[in-house]
Amino acid sequence: MSKELIYKLLLFTGLIPASILVCFSFLGLYNVITLNVLNFRNIITLTSLSLGIIGFIGLNTSFVVPKKAKLNFILLLLGIIGFSMFLSFEGGIAGWKWFVTIEEPDEWFLLGWPVIIAIVGLIVNFRAILKRKNA
Repeated sequence: MSKELIYKLLLFTGLIPASILVCFSFLGLYNVITLNVLNFRNIITLTSLSLGIIGFIGLNTSFVVPKKAKLNFILLLLGIIGFSMFLSFEGGIAGWKWFVTIEEPDEWFLLGWPVIIAIVGLIVNFRAILKRKNA
């Protein structure tokens, strides 16, 4: 199989759990917005959920429009930043420990796999950017 086909299969497997997460992100955004309270916690939550949605868009554009390497790279990077913000702020050290130790594989698949695929996408898009600069 070609590298591109393997990459698209990986992207597809990352999009499945990411689709569930983006639904939760929209619900979370709605919940925070309807609170009508603007404090530090809500700003961090809004920012991290919004960046996560942007990361989902990055997974989709990587799958559909692979020629836009710079755009895909930026969108995926923002999604990873959003995930990191959310996990750090909501879970703290315990959240990162849970993420790294893979204690519950089914829950980890829902949260961890899209992040791993986004990191793979970052690498693939970064390599494409470098190839275009050197060509």
